[in-house]
Amino acid sequence: MYICYADESGHCGKKLNSDQPVQVMCGVLNDLTKLSKTQREHAEIISILTEYGIPLMELKGSEAYRGRNAWANVPSAKRDKVYESILDWAADRKCKFIVCPIDSTAFFNAKDNGCAESKHLAFPYEASALNVLLALQRYQQSKKNKPR
Repeated sequence: MYICYADESGHCGKKLNSDQPVQVMCGVLNDLTKLSKTQREHAEIISILTEYGIPLMELKGSEAYRGRNAWANVPSAKRDKVYESILDWAADRKCKFIVCPIDSTAFFNAKDNGCAESKHLAFPYEASALNVLLALQRYQQSKKNKPR
């Protein structure tokens, strides 16, 4: 069994923000039997960053990438190393990633033009969440028929 943590970026609470033209949702799948170890290691990563003067409760990609808030005094080369380390960690943990970008302008244009699929969705992140769930279902279906 897998557990999926999903998070979005690019949703600012408005209908359309030209500064956030693409909304992205990423689902990170992890084997439930490895969850405790993954949580301990994640806490250790946050602790190490705090020791290096980057006080965090969670890693916000937009802040780290652009050197904002807790990352303001961290050189870009060091921020790149943090990203590389976290991606290496996720690869070592054998995490699976489901990434779904949505063009916000195209989403709202389709909605305004009466697109049946989007009439029940208020924001692009909802479409992304639905796509992440469908991808997760496809992933699990492909495993169901394989011999153990």
